[in-house]
Amino acid sequence: LSGVEMVVITYGKKGGGIFLRNGHIIKFDAPEVKKVIDTTGAGDSFALGFVLGILDNKTLDDAVINGKKLAKKVLAQKGGLIFTYL
Repeated sequence: LSGVEMVVITYGKKGGGIFLRNGHIIKFDAPEVKKVIDTTGAGDSFALGFVLGILDNKTLDDAVINGKKLAKKVLAQKGGLIFTYL
């Protein structure tokens, strides 16, 4: 894939990984949630938070934190909808 710098994959409760063009892999844990209500939309929410972090020129680690915050909100409620931003 020409021009692809990174691929981010989430594995549900197993966390995920960022696969960089240079072969480096950054693994991350799933967000810690006291009680998971619904997993619908958690991966998509992580992706949104991560991309918003990247677009805001955050480091990869901070972008992951951003994504985990958003996913955590979705996991703690029913339906996969986000009513409040980070």
